[in-house]
Amino acid sequence: MFSGIGQKYKVAITEYLVVRPGLGILIGMKPKVLIMRAALGLLFAFLLVHFFFPTAGVATTIIAAAVLVFFAYVFEAIHRREK
Repeated sequence: MFSGIGQKYKVAITEYLVVRPGLGILIGMKPKVLIMRAALGLLFAFLLVHFFFPTAGVATTIIAAAVLVFFAYVFEAIHRREK
């Protein structure tokens, strides 16, 4: 009964992502890659924060890890646009 409406939205979303390829990276990101980047982000954030700010707390480390993972996806989107 709703297959026509669902197909209409599926086509609209696909066209939207084709026009805006930067959003495709957010919707199409693989969970395994996200987990790996988050783990490496936490590791390197811990090392960087404790090297530059020895008295920083856990919240600072988590924020630094989130920033590292965010920039990993930003640089991946920039790299894909250049190809």
